Amino acid sequence: MRDIRRYWSDVRALEARLPQFVWLVDVDGSAPVEVTARNAAQLLLAKSHRVASEEELSTQRAKEEVMRKELQKDRRRREGVAVVPNVTRAGVLGSGGLSHAGLEAIAEAADAAEE
Repeated sequence: MRDIRRYWSDVRALEARLPQFVWLVDVDGSAPVEVTARNAAQLLLAKSHRVASEEELSTQRAKEEVMRKELQKDRRRREGVAVVPNVTRAGVLGSGGLSHAGLEAIAEAADAAEE
């Protein structure tokens, strides 16, 4: 019984020193996950996870941003929504219609808007 009490005492002590949410990585190096301080304390004491580094977090955030943009682009495509840039630069839209350079500028702006 004493070992269980000591374990939970250690968990509570570590939990008190951690922020409310902690980013952890499996010791094998999987993707970072955000967990509560209590769960982090248990995983850290079990030595199955470690605190994620800033580099790992920035890599994960970049991956999530790419995935978010892809999902957003796919959702717009399914809904039949097209992103049309608002191009009003001089020489692009004029009284004589669009020039070849103007069409290229619109295509580039549309590509940039989709990214």
